[in-house]
Amino acid sequence: LSSTTKKQKTKTETSTNTTRSTKATTTRRKYLELEEWCCCSDCNIRSRRHEEYQPIGHHYPRRGLWLLLLTRGVILSECWLRVFLVGLLSMLIVLLKVYLGSAATLSIPILAHSLVGMGLLAVSVRQRLFLSLNRWYEGRALLGTIVGRSRVLVSKACAFIPDGSYASVRKRIQQLVVGFAFSVRNNLRGWRAHHHLEELLSPADMVAVEREQVAGAVPAVMVMQIQVIIVKLFKEGVISQHQMDQLIMETSTLLDVFSGLQRIHSTPTPFGVAHHSKLICTVYCFSLPFALLETFTWGLPIASMLVSYGILGLDELAVQLEEPFGVEANTLPIDSLCHSLEQITNQMVHNVSALQQIPLVVPGDPDCPPLISITIPCSEGRPNTE
Repeated sequence: LSSTTKKQKTKTETSTNTTRSTKATTTRRKYLELEEWCCCSDCNIRSRRHEEYQPIGHHYPRRGLWLLLLTRGVILSECWLRVFLVGLLSMLIVLLKVYLGSAATLSIPILAHSLVGMGLLAVSVRQRLFLSLNRWYEGRALLGTIVGRSRVLVSKACAFIPDGSYASVRKRIQQLVVGFAFSVRNNLRGWRAHHHLEELLSPADMVAVEREQVAGAVPAVMVMQIQVIIVKLFKEGVISQHQMDQLIMETSTLLDVFSGLQRIHSTPTPFGVAHHSKLICTVYCFSLPFALLETFTWGLPIASMLVSYGILGLDELAVQLEEPFGVEANTLPIDSLCHSLEQITNQMVHNVSALQQIPLVVPGDPDCPPLISITIPCSEGRPNTE
């Protein structure tokens, strides 16, 4: 009996230790997720496992209350001054009410303030945020099109251009495609034309880039150089007419998408919409302490600041999303997309020579069928036309 009891105790202790270790591992994993969610190339936050976890964009935990512990991208850093001024005004009103007894002359009807203010806010702030979100989503779709079409262009160039003396041409096309993506980023952010391009392009290509100082001309020069290379390959008989048409069509798509990105960048939200929304938010938040004076006394600053943060935060969020190509936390991760495109296309060009040496059918191996095998079954009353 004693040995059986000891065995049961040992099993119980083992299961307890296993449960504790599982809980500790889960908790540590959650903390690691909080620490690693934004360790991509355009973040300045360190991570313990940066080499093992490099997501594209800014990933964050979407379940539970762990999201509330993150600070990157929180809009409070942009509107804290106005929220603080609202709280300061509320404290001044409370002091006047308590020590001077002038609450009747300072308060305004809360029902009228709520109906008029919330009605105007529902129209103006919602419209401003809707316009900004549309610009953000359209910019995301166009950037995704650039990344996708660039990969297709490089993959077609690797498939159409034969190996041997033309291997360097594939590498040059890949460098020009990646340089186009980085030049688009530089143009949308207003950076100098040759930022990060010296590492990608040859000296001859950099001469053509530095000669163009007009805004938006550098990406067009990149595409034009790719098209010149494609036409030369066709004239030398390296690629066929159909292959040249496909490559030219992909380059034309890149130019069309870049025109759409320039349209978003150069046409902001109308000034009247932005000014009207900002004015309504400011007037409502700074008049809110007078409406809540009869309801709160010493809690008036906290209540006013909480409501003001919700309204002013939406307005400031609309301001950030209006320009989706900036460097703020809530903008599009253009840097990560460009670096990801560079890595993937480098792998394409690096592995294409090895892929071209793989035979379709291994001679002398009866167990190795061809890559493409189509079988059409016969049906009753209809002959097999295979």
